[in-house]
Amino acid sequence: FQYYAGRSITIYNPSVVAVNNETFHSVAAAQVTVSVPAGSRAAYRANPVWAYFNVVEMDAAINHASKALDFNSSGTYIDCGSDASLDFSDSFTIEGWILPQSKSGWSAIATKDYNNGAQGFQFYVEGANLCLNFANGSNFSTPITLSEWQHVAAVFSNGTAQLYVNGVLQKSISTAKFTNSTTSLLIGARHNNNGVGIADVFNGCIDELRIWNTARTIDELRVYMGKPIPN
Repeated sequence: FQYYAGRSITIYNPSVVAVNNETFHSVAAAQVTVSVPAGSRAAYRANPVWAYFNVVEMDAAINHASKALDFNSSGTYIDCGSDASLDFSDSFTIEGWILPQSKSGWSAIATKDYNNGAQGFQFYVEGANLCLNFANGSNFSTPITLSEWQHVAAVFSNGTAQLYVNGVLQKSISTAKFTNSTTSLLIGARHNNNGVGIADVFNGCIDELRIWNTARTIDELRVYMGKPIPN
């Protein structure tokens, strides 16, 4: 699990607590409060099992309440166009903070798709699941929590697709390279299957969305999830 710098976490019934392989608490106790710097790898043992957590520095400048985009299924979405720089058929990463609300059907986060032409991809929420779908037929999902802010990421590279939640890899699959869609990249919606009009507008809020034409590493995701986009 993630632990954010600047906060404390209480561990109950530990026998050993260590940070970066250096033991700093080794006396069995009912509980111990841990405060460690960002970038650390910490662990604790509540006999006989070891558990681990990563320490991520969250920038105080991230203020979802005042700067997030609120879609709320109202038909609002962002059209990023179809410039050649948005050809993600070799590799891509989409990452950002979402506050998904309950909705029947899909809530699209970011898509570049044309299903009737078997082109592109769709990154979306369905029910309480984070989903990544490729028009070549590959699709997979992982559970998320509704009505709660969480950092999500979809990564594709060299036939491998991955889903992350809060900087932790949740699911990985192998998939064939997909055909880039000629339609626009949309944030908060997807194209209708015939490529005309939009559907499945996101219900909730999206913040700090980043789209890369490279496959970001887990360490890069953990760094940027705590950094606001400038200006």
